[in-house]
Amino acid sequence: MTTLDDRLYAWLLESDERQFELAFKSYFDVAYPSVVRRLVRLSRWDPLHLEELAQDALLRFFDKVGRKRREASEAVRISLSQIRPLNFGNFHESQVVGWTTDVGLFRDAAISFRPPGSDNTDWKTSIRALAERIPVLQREGLRLLHSVHLELRWTFDDVDLDQSDDVSQGNDHADPVVSGTCEEHLVEEMLAKSTRAVIAEKDHPGATSFVQGTWTIVRALPRLRVPTNGYLFEIAVTIYLDECKKRARQKRGGAGVLTADPSGAADRSGIASNHPIERMTLESFAGDDGERFDDSPMMAANCTSDFSPPSVDPTSQYENDDLFEKFYEYLRRPVDDAMNRFHQAQKNGRAVAERRKLDSLTSKFFRTMSVLSEMGEGYTQEQTAERLGLSRNQVRYIVESVQEIYSRFAADFVNPPILSKSAKEDSHVN
Repeated sequence: MTTLDDRLYAWLLESDERQFELAFKSYFDVAYPSVVRRLVRLSRWDPLHLEELAQDALLRFFDKVGRKRREASEAVRISLSQIRPLNFGNFHESQVVGWTTDVGLFRDAAISFRPPGSDNTDWKTSIRALAERIPVLQREGLRLLHSVHLELRWTFDDVDLDQSDDVSQGNDHADPVVSGTCEEHLVEEMLAKSTRAVIAEKDHPGATSFVQGTWTIVRALPRLRVPTNGYLFEIAVTIYLDECKKRARQKRGGAGVLTADPSGAADRSGIASNHPIERMTLESFAGDDGERFDDSPMMAANCTSDFSPPSVDPTSQYENDDLFEKFYEYLRRPVDDAMNRFHQAQKNGRAVAERRKLDSLTSKFFRTMSVLSEMGEGYTQEQTAERLGLSRNQVRYIVESVQEIYSRFAADFVNPPILSKSAKEDSHVN
């Protein structure tokens, strides 16, 4: 653990409002120069130009993991106190009691999270374990709402009652947000106090509070996630990339840096049809549990700090920024495509195979981005392997693969190959 880690969790643990703000100031004093240094390494801009970006990142961080996380915790606490089992029988009652107990335990563990001693290297594993409980609790909450929906036998014009079968049948791969369409309609109508909602409340006392409280918890749970400092740097890099786009538009008189190619820059090189993320062998990810890492996908933007721009035009900062961003988009594209195919397959009721493909690609992508993020923070390959629970060979494999991919991508991006007339004709035919 670092001083920054210590101050982050010391701040988050403060319950008194005054002490909460003072603890954040203590965190700010250490985090602010760290963010500036990170942005300097990434951008090579004058530090004076980055101070405002660093301050903006910390203010956003304070709002999201400070204020909004505390608000979500309070919303969950209040909702738990209002939820009572309905008159749907003993099985329903046991499900409600079990779920509310689990949610309460999770809330307490997440909000009061305190890393173990500084010599303990497994504290991020504890954070991941807590994060893995969130989608499980969300699915269980949606199943409770689905059971209410089934008891009421309500129908909606634009939703089939059977659309939530993935949730009701206990499918752990069901997306809580996608699968909650019927439940969302149920919540909206109960809160609007429609005629049948009034009847439902009369027949099943407490139904309105039950539905509202359960839905509030389902939506608030992700905000209780224990944050890490990686999220702060993710916010900072996002702000920096936004600033790059803004400056590029100003430099170009309102136009973007480069015209976006709908098919993706890498398509010009002909390597997108067999994407390198898909080609990575499963052996390189041995021991992967298939779940997400500490921070959200955009933490992968940190990987740009570990790359050197192509030596084509050392003054073309804006083009390089655009190159880094497009490289990240290129690496992520298989995941986005798989997500689209999965959602389309869900509509057709055949989503199992697509879900497996999505899980596999997501696992590979996030493991790759996590390694790059750690390397970008200055850790050696050996330290990165230890921090992420990987072998040294796995880390070296990922780094070498991405370096090779980036070299090819950068060259093709700056100097796209010129197709011959016959090649162009062939590409249209294919």
